[in-house]
Amino acid sequence: MLITCIIIFTVINIFKYEFDRKRRKNKEIIRLNRSLTNLTVGFIWSVLFIIWSTIFINNAQKLYQLLNEEYIDSVFELLNVEYLRSLRRYFYENLMLTELNTIAYYESNFFGIVTWIIASFSLSVLYLQRGWHKNIIYENGVLINGKIIDWNEIINYEWGNGYKERLFKDERYYELKVTLPKSKLWDLDNKVKLKVNYDDKGLVDDIFKKLTN
Repeated sequence: MLITCIIIFTVINIFKYEFDRKRRKNKEIIRLNRSLTNLTVGFIWSVLFIIWSTIFINNAQKLYQLLNEEYIDSVFELLNVEYLRSLRRYFYENLMLTELNTIAYYESNFFGIVTWIIASFSLSVLYLQRGWHKNIIYENGVLINGKIIDWNEIINYEWGNGYKERLFKDERYYELKVTLPKSKLWDLDNKVKLKVNYDDKGLVDDIFKKLTN
């Protein structure tokens, strides 16, 4: 049930995000740059997905090597929990301790590892999807890190220094620091940073002056 809920939650959020983004297209004023926040989080979850998948594959490989000649006809049987339980009972009744210990360890960790694999994959897809799309200024708010912030939620904004990006392409940009309401949990100012192209600073500044309180 947990795995099913994770999959359904992921699919719903992906389609909802894409639907909302297309629905707001006619209210779009200007596109900014991508934020590295969601991309970084998505990359971290991708690494965790690889780690959990590697652990699962190693455990399955050990079990398959031990049982494949006599008890396992296909690798897909390693995903059949009922069949694994029947093997476990057989090994227990026949005092086959090596096989029993190996299959018991595999079975006890099976659902936990599979849950982490699916959860980490789902979260990596969600964050990478949001990180891939650029931050956008709309008539009714600003899309920041995949979330729409209404204009009346913005407490303050200030321009940072100008920078020159050389890693992927040679371009200049400014850093715009936006202050949002204090977090109810930590009671701290929630500041987010936006990358604004050098030539767009004047336009973006005029928009913020006009639409923020």
